[in-house]
Amino acid sequence: MINTKPLKVLLAIGIALPFTMCTNSQSNDALNDKLDDMMQRQNVLMAKFDDIEKNQKEILSNTTSINKSVSDINAQTKAIAQQQPAKPDNKPDKPSPSQVFDIPVGESVVFGPADAKVTITEWMDFQ
Repeated sequence: MINTKPLKVLLAIGIALPFTMCTNSQSNDALNDKLDDMMQRQNVLMAKFDDIEKNQKEILSNTTSINKSVSDINAQTKAIAQQQPAKPDNKPDKPSPSQVFDIPVGESVVFGPADAKVTITEWMDFQ
């Protein structure tokens, strides 16, 4: 976060110091006008610094909220993972080659005898 207090003090000193050395009244009036203009500009800058500080605090607050949400999600994910039974590593996910499937043929096109010992089924999805 930007600390603007030292900047404000230096800016005020830098603006005011050169004008304290002038003695001519006519030049003093011109310098006072310039000083007033510079003070107005300084006030604009200070307002912008205040906005920056406010925005930084808001961003920090949002970041803190996001970090908490991420931590909560991580904790929930970990809890769900612990609740699910672990898959044993020694069992393969492959189907057994000795398993027999009964697939109804219905009105499909069939080649060969209906009582064949082996039937090869080809399936396609045209969606």
